[in-house]
Amino acid sequence: MYTKFSGCAVLSGVCFLLSSCWLNPEAEVVREAFRFDQERFDRERAAWNAAGIKNYRFDVHVDGLGAFSIIRYFIENGSFKNRVFIKLGSIDHSNPGFTTIPEFYAKIERFVQEKRKEYEGLNPDYERYLIDVEYNSEYHFPIKEEVYIFSSRGDIVGSGITYAVKDFEPM
Repeated sequence: MYTKFSGCAVLSGVCFLLSSCWLNPEAEVVREAFRFDQERFDRERAAWNAAGIKNYRFDVHVDGLGAFSIIRYFIENGSFKNRVFIKLGSIDHSNPGFTTIPEFYAKIERFVQEKRKEYEGLNPDYERYLIDVEYNSEYHFPIKEEVYIFSSRGDIVGSGITYAVKDFEPM
């Protein structure tokens, strides 16, 4: 027999399940204390290097700590040539730690090594760490690096500064 109470209970349960999946889609995926897709990182970097692109420009969007900045970089013969500050936030993000795509790869690699040492061997029931990198499918450079820290329940409890490469153009 269907009652008003049981219908509400079922609906509440469905809403809870949907909201938990929506709020944290990674909670079911991240089980170890530290996660980074090193294989994909190495494969994408090898493809970028094989492409041999030496002259290009790109924008770096830096988002974090309540501030947002955009910096345009110009690369000539594989080396940094110039940058233009399109937008600087209230916190100085004028130096994101890289000026070329290979330097972005190196920055991510250093960060991963540092965090891997810090988090490997920790109990994943306490806290989990995910470094998520998205890649450009045509030129194989990282287009976005995000960091998530999950609590033992799978809730996102922290994140770092997000770096995104946009408006890439070979020249």
